[in-house]
Amino acid sequence: MPISTIGHLFQHLGLPVTPHPLPAIHWNRPPALIISVYLLYFSIFQLLLYPSLRLPPSSRRHKLAGWSTIAFVVLFPGMVWGRQKSGSVIVDFSLGVLAFVCSLRIYWMSFIEPHKSSQWTPTQFWSHMLTFPTTSASPHLPHNHSHPTKHLSPRLENTHHLLLTSLPKIAFSLLLFRCIPPPASFFYMSFSQARLYMALLGFILLISLEGFVGGFFAVAGLVGGVRQRGMFRRVWRAGGFRDLWARRWNLPVHEVLHVVVFERVSCPCCKLLFRPETRSRRDSQSVSTHETERKNDAKKRGPCENATAALFTFLLSGLAHEYLTWMSAGHVRGINILYFLLNGLGCTLETFYFSGARRPGWVYRVVFLVGWVWASEVYTCGYVESGFFEEAKVWMRMFGVECGEVVWLFGRPAKWDK
Repeated sequence: MPISTIGHLFQHLGLPVTPHPLPAIHWNRPPALIISVYLLYFSIFQLLLYPSLRLPPSSRRHKLAGWSTIAFVVLFPGMVWGRQKSGSVIVDFSLGVLAFVCSLRIYWMSFIEPHKSSQWTPTQFWSHMLTFPTTSASPHLPHNHSHPTKHLSPRLENTHHLLLTSLPKIAFSLLLFRCIPPPASFFYMSFSQARLYMALLGFILLISLEGFVGGFFAVAGLVGGVRQRGMFRRVWRAGGFRDLWARRWNLPVHEVLHVVVFERVSCPCCKLLFRPETRSRRDSQSVSTHETERKNDAKKRGPCENATAALFTFLLSGLAHEYLTWMSAGHVRGINILYFLLNGLGCTLETFYFSGARRPGWVYRVVFLVGWVWASEVYTCGYVESGFFEEAKVWMRMFGVECGEVVWLFGRPAKWDK
């Protein structure tokens, strides 16, 4: 297999470059059938949910349609479609991601802000379904008004994000993908060499996520005129676990998880463990608005309750990622649960140690960043072993980007002769 023009440019820079034949995708079903299943999947969203949004939120039919749609969205990929049904790791992984994203958005539309969603046109319905709009009251996150595009309209803001953030990161990730070594080559690497390549894979995942997924959200927000947050906020400057997950990492998803899972699931469960008497006293009070009740609950929660609720939220996130791994790779190993529990435990320890006026120092920041990058290898290994990166190169070739070589940034393994 000939080396591409970009590969020759890397050779001129003095880096070793070797040809690497890419594996073919063995489709289990005809591509036309796969596309029709996806179209049917989204059509059922429209049939189940959209008409019910115009009903009163308190009506039984409105609630039944909301919960039925969530159940269908979550169960269809695994129970009906099944693991690796298409034969493509990326296609089945994408279906699982859509199920995760849409389930959160459906709950938000049906039970948190039904008064807004009842007025949407079909275009607005789908643009909000496939985006993470920023909310007016989000005290736990930096507000969009600190962003340089705060004076732009939602459509211009999404265009700005697409052209100046997503597309450059897509181009950069396409360049870096040819620097990803084949999975079998890790067997021949030294310890330090393998750690460097795993760190590189984590960096490529970060860039690709904000490039491709952020670009998808930007296009959907551009069509529907939805104002959104940027996905990441200078991750390399994170000062600890709480700073990373609450203020810098995947902010749109974090905001929805905070309201839907942390406040609606994790915290009510912790109330039963820590303060049952407070719950009964609050039930006897007059009914307040959701926002007032949310603020009151946040003020009354103690450190133990917050820490336990956060740990439970990380556990649910780990289970969701295990579901995605099972959908795309066909196995469940518990690595995602371990990774998210480790990060949740880090947040819990910081809640108690860095309380009050105490703040993490620069030594802790350096140790945290190095340790987090090292621990992220647990998460990245799943992508390597499932062949996710190898298939991504095949998709790049299908769209005209040739990537049939390996650029060895940190040295070629001593015994690698393929």
